[in-house]
Amino acid sequence: MKLMIFSGTTEGHDLCRFLSKNNVQAEVFVATEYGAAVMEPMAGITVHEGRLDEREMEKRLTSDTLLIDATHPYAAAVTDNLRAACAKSGARYERLLRPALPYQNCEIVLDTAAAVDWLNAHPGKVLLTTGSKELEAYTAVQDFQTRLFPRVLPTASVLEKCAALGFPGAHIIAMQGPFSQAMNAALLRETGAKILVTKDTGVSGGFAEKVAAA
Repeated sequence: MKLMIFSGTTEGHDLCRFLSKNNVQAEVFVATEYGAAVMEPMAGITVHEGRLDEREMEKRLTSDTLLIDATHPYAAAVTDNLRAACAKSGARYERLLRPALPYQNCEIVLDTAAAVDWLNAHPGKVLLTTGSKELEAYTAVQDFQTRLFPRVLPTASVLEKCAALGFPGAHIIAMQGPFSQAMNAALLRETGAKILVTKDTGVSGGFAEKVAAA
């Protein structure tokens, strides 16, 4: 059986380490240069870098393939494409999904658009910890250049995107996680943020540390 892993999460990285340790070969697919860089060399693990659409995924799959989807919990489009490609090729699909965490004293919204609407109705500076993928949508927040402090991965392409969208350099926090409660609290204090925006990123995504810091 051919084993393929679509990664980009801590869980996917841990799975690769486990497979390598147990002499199991696998092909691992990550979307970005950053994703490839954080994957240390592991025996039996072949890393492929770059985004694939459904057709490109399907070309790589056969009926004797086991595909493990260890992509980010909110990467819905990728998961949909992987499931569709597996269905067409006859490959077996398994989802490695981190469990959600309980939370209290949080305002819950359904999606990014709803988060933007909520922010427009509530004044104050914002520590934005949802990454760069949907950053463009947050430019619809009134006075976003002065209110928002996006925390993003420290790559050239991400920083270029932030600048192109109009975020001033003094407001861009380019750092690699995970972040402790103390670090999150320090950033909230230093930026003067009264609001922290996050997704439920689970244990490995530091959700509890963000909630506790807020």
